[in-house]
Formats: sequence, structure tokens, C-alpha cells
Amino acid sequence: MIQETITITTDPADAPAPRARTVNVAPPPPPPASAPPGVVRVGGNIKPPQKVVHVSPVYPADAAAQGVGGVVILSAVIGTDGTVHDVTSLRSPNESLTQAASNAIIAWEFTPTLLNGSPIQTRMTATFNFENK
Repeated sequence: MIQETITITTDPADAPAPRARTVNVAPPPPPPASAPPGVVRVGGNIKPPQKVVHVSPVYPADAAAQGVGGVVILSAVIGTDGTVHDVTSLRSPNESLTQAASNAIIAWEFTPTLLNGSPIQTRMTATFNFENK
């Protein structure tokens, strides 16, 4: 499985330029026994895709003002074209933090994962640690 952990702080020096794109996040599903049909997990002969576009989340002003922080864990699918879709929240302390993390992950792009020379969809998990300083 592809996993990534990112820390986001309220320190203005750490803030990236905002990139507008909103995504609707589905509520957490029950843990799947296996990946959905057509989606594989990396391992064995399946090599992980490489991230070619990274967008960091922007700490939501409302969450920062309320002193809200915590860990957001998202699950998503990297499509055959390397774009990220089907984002679901596995854990989050706050909807604003979930939305910020989701907006970032949906903008990420990867090289396609190949199986026998053909692109396949891959499941990934990303952990975002929001630290209110």
C-alpha cells in the first residue's frame, strides 16, 4: 500500500500558496476485506507509482482560530492516468481539516502503476498531521 504522512502547521512561514479546488469527501466506509474490483494494492511485482505533483494542504483559518488540530487519514485511488479520486476519510477530528486535506490530495498526480505493462488503479492512504502552533 502507498502511504504518505504530511505535517501542516499554522506558522505563516510554512503556508503554501493556496490552490482552489474543492472535493466532496465521502463518509468513512467500513474497512474493506480487500480492494474494490479493478483496484490493487502495491507490493510484490507491482511497483508503487511516483508522485509527480504535490500540493500541500492549507491550514483552515476557522480550525486555527479555534485551536483545532489533529490527524486526518484519507484513503484514495490513484487512477490509471495518475490522478487521484474516490477520496474517503478514515479518521478526522474536524470537517474543515478533512476538507483541507482532501483538497490537497485530489490535486496530487502520480506516474501510472503498471501491471504487465498496462496501467492499473492503485489504493493509497495519506496521513495529514495538522499542528496548531
